[in-house]
Amino acid sequence: MSIDWPAFLSLAFVTTFTPGPNNIAAASSGVAVGYRRSLPFIFGVGSGFALVMLLCATAASLLLQWVPAAAPVLRVAGAAYVLWLAWRTWRSGYDLAAADQPTLGFRNGFVLQFLNLKMIVYGLTVFASFLAPFAGRVPLLVLSAIGMAGIALSSTTTWATAGSWIGRHLHRPRLRVALNGGLALLLVWTAVALLRADVRLAGAQDGAAGSSQIVRAAKLETRGGLVDRELERTVEPAVQPADEPALRSASHSASPAQSTAQQPASPYVWPKGPPADPAYFPIGVWLQSPSNAAAFRALGINHFIGLWQGPTDEQLDALGAAGMPVFASQNAVGRARLGDETLLGWTQQDEPDNAQSDGQGGYGPCIEPAEIIRRYEAMKAADPDRPVWLNLGQGVAWDEDRPYVGRGSACANRWDHYPEYIKGADIVSFDIYPVTSRYEHIQGDLTRVALGIDRLREWSGGEKIVWNVIETTHINSQVMPSPAQTRAEVWLSLVHGSMGIVYFVHEWVPRFREPALLDYPEMMAAVKRVNGEIEQLAPVLNSPTLDDVVTVTPTDPNARIDVMTKQHEGWLYLFAVAPKDEPAAVVLRPDPALIGAGDPPIVEVLGEDRSILMEDGAIQDRFDGYGVHLYRVRSVASAGPTATAIARSTAVATATAEATATASGPAPTQPVPTQARPTTTVPDASAIYLPRVLR
Repeated sequence: MSIDWPAFLSLAFVTTFTPGPNNIAAASSGVAVGYRRSLPFIFGVGSGFALVMLLCATAASLLLQWVPAAAPVLRVAGAAYVLWLAWRTWRSGYDLAAADQPTLGFRNGFVLQFLNLKMIVYGLTVFASFLAPFAGRVPLLVLSAIGMAGIALSSTTTWATAGSWIGRHLHRPRLRVALNGGLALLLVWTAVALLRADVRLAGAQDGAAGSSQIVRAAKLETRGGLVDRELERTVEPAVQPADEPALRSASHSASPAQSTAQQPASPYVWPKGPPADPAYFPIGVWLQSPSNAAAFRALGINHFIGLWQGPTDEQLDALGAAGMPVFASQNAVGRARLGDETLLGWTQQDEPDNAQSDGQGGYGPCIEPAEIIRRYEAMKAADPDRPVWLNLGQGVAWDEDRPYVGRGSACANRWDHYPEYIKGADIVSFDIYPVTSRYEHIQGDLTRVALGIDRLREWSGGEKIVWNVIETTHINSQVMPSPAQTRAEVWLSLVHGSMGIVYFVHEWVPRFREPALLDYPEMMAAVKRVNGEIEQLAPVLNSPTLDDVVTVTPTDPNARIDVMTKQHEGWLYLFAVAPKDEPAAVVLRPDPALIGAGDPPIVEVLGEDRSILMEDGAIQDRFDGYGVHLYRVRSVASAGPTATAIARSTAVATATAEATATASGPAPTQPVPTQARPTTTVPDASAIYLPRVLR
């Protein structure tokens, strides 16, 4: 949730400037003893008001941090209070008959604030609802309390100065009714704005947590509603679509004997799109401010996806100066800057497969695939030199017999929509956040990430590039993914064929923060580490995948290890991920034709400073829960120079250390062949293997 400044300021000024103990006392003092002799009382009011507001801010902030679920209740209670205040304002009088009172001093004004129930409730309402995003941010809370005290000070000053005029003129019925009526209506509008924002935020959270739909709904209050939705920013349809570049599949299968030089190394073929350099792999961040470009680049992120209410010239100039290209909406500014290298590609409206906000606090049906295709054709007609990116919602990875409720009743069971949506993009993506999900059957199930990618590849027939979005923060949950879970999600995505990673870094719990990833040093380090792995291994990841060349045998009936196999420049790579929080011992057995005869080869475990001696043509290793191991071994099936830019030299091949552990029990008799692209294990508990490790 972000701040609705017009509604907040309306409440602040109406509440502090309408009749109440502070203002009536200040006006009476001004009439009785004059403005100058009333100054001690006025400053007492300002000082006491600031302290009361600071106490209210502290109380509301602690409550929102300790009990985040109380936020919607507090917003509704705040709206009820504002409506009550509107009724009181409508009935307000301006009686200054007590003008013969004694002179009021600083102490009187200060103490009055702690007895002024109207102001106490006002402070709690403001900090628990309108200024809730400031919860836990002490400097902002202090500045807010001082600012609100300043408004109160200006109010009492006005009443003390103009007290006699107010008492004389506002007794006129017509003038009083007009003024009170206008102020009351302003408060009613404020209450309605608060309630509508609460409904929209709840709807967005129940929709696609973490998607831009949440971003738009949660930021509705401060950023002008949905009037600048992607729906309204698409270009006019063209007479006929431009010819498309001949896209190659993001998945290339190759026989063990094929040379990687015979296959294209990059799927990015657009003249002004992502680089076609095989050493490039797209790593993005979703909907961030250009001011944070340098911080995200330091984490290994090489492009932005989406710009809030943009792109604007200022945003593009800032990203250009920071060397951070962007996928953005193809609005008028974007079309006017087709020669700008900062623009890497275009974005479709986010999550068109979900129920769409109607702008009135409710939801309508999803967007029909035909409309997405029409927009795609229009964008390609305007600019055929860049790809169009489309992100779908979490329904992609839900069960067919239990479709995602956030798609709405009209679209939830329309699985036939997805192959059609995919026709409206060059790069198709989706997001699901299993760790922070609010749905019990999704929570903690990282395999949903793999399922979504598999489906997108299947629905596209291998003709579209597939990306996906990864969770890094609490988002709207009490839990947050661990660094190990985020790394596992990333590598699980890559193993299943994702050709681009996008990070979602927003957070609403315990407080709203757009670049919340930057608040968590351990997660930042994990993201930087995995991005470094991707960058170093980009030529390998962009090379063809070998299917059906590795058998995987775990020893635990519940274990699962997903494996991708690559062959690049004389090396065989096996990328393996445990998507469950369960340790497992596993045997990986590559096709012998890839390894060749001779002495047992040594397998390097990249990034772990260890190597494994292959025995009987197999790699035996252990995986922790959510463990990731990246293996490489010399391959004799394809010739090529040593890959010096990818990983360290295998000097360990000369090591003489002996293995420290051996397997016990008979070997499995029916190893399971790998499936297309990701290798999903079939459990066999007939033996427990321990790795022979060279250190």
